[in-house]
Amino acid sequence: MKILIADDEPHIRELVRLYLSREGYELEFAVDGREALEKGVSTRPDLIVLDLMMPKLDGFEVTKALRKHSDVPILMLTVRREDTVKVAGWSWARTTI
Repeated sequence: MKILIADDEPHIRELVRLYLSREGYELEFAVDGREALEKGVSTRPDLIVLDLMMPKLDGFEVTKALRKHSDVPILMLTVRREDTVKVAGWSWARTTI
């Protein structure tokens, strides 16, 4: 199973890498939203772990663009606590192509 980890924080990427690589997953990484979108389309991962607050394109923009090409499951990470952010993320992630 291939997982794309998209987060601009190096320590978050490293922490996720440690846990998931130990379990045998094939990992790809993106450091900003534009790279996440490119790799989400080109590498065709089985799952995307996506930070909502990234440079170049935020996680919402990435999700919306990815849904034009793929219905890959997306697990969103965020430090934001507002319910509206959670609901918007859930709604966009569930939109089908």
